[in-house]
Amino acid sequence: MKPILEISDVSVWFGGLAALQNVSLHVEPGECLGIIGSNGAGKSTLVDVICGARVPQSGTISMDGSTLPVEGPRARALRGLSRTFQGLRLFYDLTARENILVRAEALGVERPKEKTAAILLELELTEDADISAAALPLARQKSIAVGQAMVTDPTVTILDEPLAGLDGHGVQTVQDLIRSRLKNSNHSIVLIDHNVTAVAAVASRIVFMHNGQALLAGPTSEVLSSSEVSELYFGKTHS
Repeated sequence: MKPILEISDVSVWFGGLAALQNVSLHVEPGECLGIIGSNGAGKSTLVDVICGARVPQSGTISMDGSTLPVEGPRARALRGLSRTFQGLRLFYDLTARENILVRAEALGVERPKEKTAAILLELELTEDADISAAALPLARQKSIAVGQAMVTDPTVTILDEPLAGLDGHGVQTVQDLIRSRLKNSNHSIVLIDHNVTAVAAVASRIVFMHNGQALLAGPTSEVLSSSEVSELYFGKTHS
């Protein structure tokens, strides 16, 4: 099966520091790909490159087999690459409905009010739709952020640490959403989070990043049982 998204030999340098070193990975249609790694491993820099917020010094990003030109986040979003952020970028004085609607209008989505209503329904935010984001609990705020990422009907959605700070119910809600979105075989999700157990429950494959490199990639169970992940991420040594 041809990858829907392919990253090839991407490198990013900040002065003499390599944030990404020849990173290559791919996302298949209809899959959830997990990306794990310690803080500073290069995960967020990789997302910035994929979504057009940062131009790499080398390497390419391809969708459906076509190399993407250098372009900004808006153009990438309109191509079907969408993301959430570690730090929620909400308008806290606006309601849940208004936050999603503003994003839809900014991207020129057709019939933005209808699209917003459909997203609110899918995310079970209808009852909270007209409450300000500031008055909602963290789990609902994160749902709004996911809703903002959904307005363009993206082919690939990248969720950057969506589980941070959530209780068990909140984590389950995100997992259920991912499973629901994956029922559409044309939709793929990249899940980046430190909650490895939760990532493993929904991701068919995992990429382990370390020191700016995609050190290991493969089926979830194989990657998580590897000596590299045990030693470098979990801090365990094998005798």
